[in-house]
Amino acid sequence: MIYVVTTISTKELDAAAMLRRSGYEAYVPRAMRRVRKGKECYYTAEVMFDGYVFVSLPGELTADDYYKIRSVKLIGNFLSKRAALSDEEAEYIRTLCNNGQNVGVSSGYVKGGKLYITDGWLKQFEDKIVRWSVRQHKATVELTLHGEPHRITCTVDITK
Repeated sequence: MIYVVTTISTKELDAAAMLRRSGYEAYVPRAMRRVRKGKECYYTAEVMFDGYVFVSLPGELTADDYYKIRSVKLIGNFLSKRAALSDEEAEYIRTLCNNGQNVGVSSGYVKGGKLYITDGWLKQFEDKIVRWSVRQHKATVELTLHGEPHRITCTVDITK
C-alpha cells in the first residue's frame, strides 16, 4: 500500500532518503525536462509531484509507522491518514518511479488537433493529457491522488 506524505517543496529527495534510512521504501517520481537557456537546450531531472513523497508499506498504516514516519525531519503530514492510494493510483506511481530511474522524454505528433504519443512513459497516460504546446515541447497530464486532480507538466518531443 502506498501512502502520500507532504514535505517541503524542493526537499523531496532529501525527505525520501531520510525515510529510506529509517527503513521505509520511499518514492519520488522524477522526469527529464527540456530546458532552454539562450540558444542551447539541455535536459534536467525534475520532481513530478512538488511537495510529496510516496511511502510503500506492506499493509495498513499502524500507529507505530505513523509516528515513526512523522518523526523524520522534513516530513509534514499524511495526505490521508485513513486511506492508502487506490490500486490504480499506486500502479501509476510505481510506473512513474521507474525503479529509481528518471522517466525519459516521450515522443509524439499532432494530427487533427489531437496529440498522439508514439513512445515513452506518456503513452499509457495519453488519454489523460489535458493540454500541450508544440513550440514549448510540453504536455500537461492530469492524474489523481486520493481522487483529487493533480496536473503534471512534462517534456514531449512533438513533431508536426
